[in-house]
Amino acid sequence: MEPTTSTEPKAKGNWWTRNWKWFVPTGCLTILALFLVFVADLAIPISGPKGKGTIYVKAAKSLGRWTYSDLIVEIQATRNRIDLLKGSAPANEF
Repeated sequence: MEPTTSTEPKAKGNWWTRNWKWFVPTGCLTILALFLVFVADLAIPISGPKGKGTIYVKAAKSLGRWTYSDLIVEIQATRNRIDLLKGSAPANEF
């Protein structure tokens, strides 16, 4: 028997079956972006050759500028906290 070849076009599925491969990642990224826009408090895990820690950020965006009210690093091993905004350098003057 010889295999038969069909010249009929394949039936198209519904919208979801045709588009789910790009819709799912785009939808997830959109939800993440909205979360980051509306929730400014973040906890960012960090690690390096001397240990691990977490950066805690509390910020607000107003008139296109971010204002950081808290920017703290917590060292995992000692639970020591370092305030990164304390004693910051003055702004450059021209």
